[in-house]
Amino acid sequence: MKFLIISIVLMASIGCESLDGGTRMTPEKFFFTKPEQKLASAIAWGRIGTIEKLLEEGVNINCLGKDDITPLIWAVVKKKKKSFEYLLEQGANPNLQVVQGESVMSFAAMMEDSDYLKAALEHGGNPSLVNPETGEPPIFEAIFNFRKENIDLLIKYEADLNFQDSVGKTPLGRAIDFNQYDVAYQIIQAGADIWITNNFGNTVTFSIEQNPASTEHESYKWRAKVIELLRDQGMEVLPWTPEKGPGRVLKKKHPSDFE
Repeated sequence: MKFLIISIVLMASIGCESLDGGTRMTPEKFFFTKPEQKLASAIAWGRIGTIEKLLEEGVNINCLGKDDITPLIWAVVKKKKKSFEYLLEQGANPNLQVVQGESVMSFAAMMEDSDYLKAALEHGGNPSLVNPETGEPPIFEAIFNFRKENIDLLIKYEADLNFQDSVGKTPLGRAIDFNQYDVAYQIIQAGADIWITNNFGNTVTFSIEQNPASTEHESYKWRAKVIELLRDQGMEVLPWTPEKGPGRVLKKKHPSDFE
């Protein structure tokens, strides 16, 4: 199956125990030449000396296997941190993308262990690398997977906080949609443009005004801080409340509005 590698890598990256390091993922299935297979095997076993020897013998550190998997992605799949870090030190490219647009950057952004993303960023990883298939950069993956440490790293390395996806959502908008108001607060503090509108003409206030928020949830206090920040920058915010419901009554759309 053409995109089988993508689902396997994704599951392994976010911690699927049945696949992580499993025997089903053998070098012979994913790399084409004997030297490349030996390199993949050394990576999987964490044998740095063997990796070094194979690279000295001319094995391409950025060779492409099935569906364009690279040795560096293989190290992520196998969760071999020492192999991963060594490959980066030797010039492996964390920005190469497989056939479905994923890369070390996107996979690392999903992972619970932030060391992978940190190492990639320290060795030339693009914090704003866009997946051409999904149209999303790594920070979206980190937000979707609730990876706060990865979000911190991406902000530190100056990820584009004003990037808009296919529907015009920004990282700030996505964080609010997922009730990650602590992340939203951090993104605003880091200088994100709060006035950007999505494809429907809405700013980030839309979700705050229309979506219910539990006063019992820990995010509620962060929601209040975000509202205060937005108001401090001159934005009118009429938040949803348990007593009144939506803070703003939406106008009914006329059919001509969609033409």
